[in-house]
Amino acid sequence: MTVFEWDSHELILYQSLFMAPMGLCSLIFSFCYIRFNFDKKIPVRIALLLGLSLFMFFFIATFPWPFISSTIPYAHPKNETAYFKRKLFRAEVGLVSGEFTGQMRKFLKK
Repeated sequence: MTVFEWDSHELILYQSLFMAPMGLCSLIFSFCYIRFNFDKKIPVRIALLLGLSLFMFFFIATFPWPFISSTIPYAHPKNETAYFKRKLFRAEVGLVSGEFTGQMRKFLKK
């Protein structure tokens, strides 16, 4: 995820941490739906309309509307190189074997 500057390993870690609670909520909802006979208490059409309505609500709430002027602040300035891998950053600024070079010092003082 570019916004959080995660590399692929961090993305997999955090995504898997969020998938477990989501799966648990899904299992709890399915269990309650079957256990308490919601299919007999709530008509199928109403359940489908409720599910589609929730989906549309979250879609509309998270859509990037053009009239909303504020956006998520990015960690990188616009039109500049964003380094998502430390290797690329080190190669660009001249960092070799963990030692600071003159070019690196100039870059960090900006």
